[in-house]
Amino acid sequence: MDYEQLRKHQRREKNTAKLTEIPENFYEELESLIKQKEQEYRESMDYEAKNQLDNIRKIAKDLHKRRERKIITRALKETQQTNPKYHLVDREKKIFQEISELIEKERNFLKNMLMGTHTKPETKEKEETKEKQQTEEEKTEEQTKSSSQELNKVMVKILKEVPSFVSHNLEKLGPYQPNTKVRIPEKQAKILSEKGLAEKVKEDEDT
Repeated sequence: MDYEQLRKHQRREKNTAKLTEIPENFYEELESLIKQKEQEYRESMDYEAKNQLDNIRKIAKDLHKRRERKIITRALKETQQTNPKYHLVDREKKIFQEISELIEKERNFLKNMLMGTHTKPETKEKEETKEKQQTEEEKTEEQTKSSSQELNKVMVKILKEVPSFVSHNLEKLGPYQPNTKVRIPEKQAKILSEKGLAEKVKEDEDT
């Protein structure tokens, strides 16, 4: 596809209320055309090349907008039980189908509501209560996890300066100065002890 062919498709789409027939690979060809013109402009930095690239983009937007509007209009008149062709390419058929399904779903909702057979969803109050319960459960779970981590900590005395680091459970620790006492995970206490950076002490032992 070239610039003139694209203009031809745009003119045809403008002059009829129905969707016009376009090649199945129309959008792929359009993408190739735009990339080609972008390359030409980058190589030449010519004003005419830039102007044509801008025009192609404008025409493509206008053509797509017109076809999109026609697809939506057609979907409002049809239901998903039909098997329309209407000169849609594959990507447009998917749009048509999804819009048709949404419209039919809304129409069924209205029909059932008017007939008194619509099932009401959960009330806002129930939804808020449900969300609150979930929040409380998450909070309790977090507290339990925190308590469990605290039980696995031991008191150590720092012997040498220790820069900040991350523990095995991703907790940020440090930095620590010499002659200070801190509670840290037992696993990290063992590592610091082996490196001569700290030593385990009793909880009530003085510094």
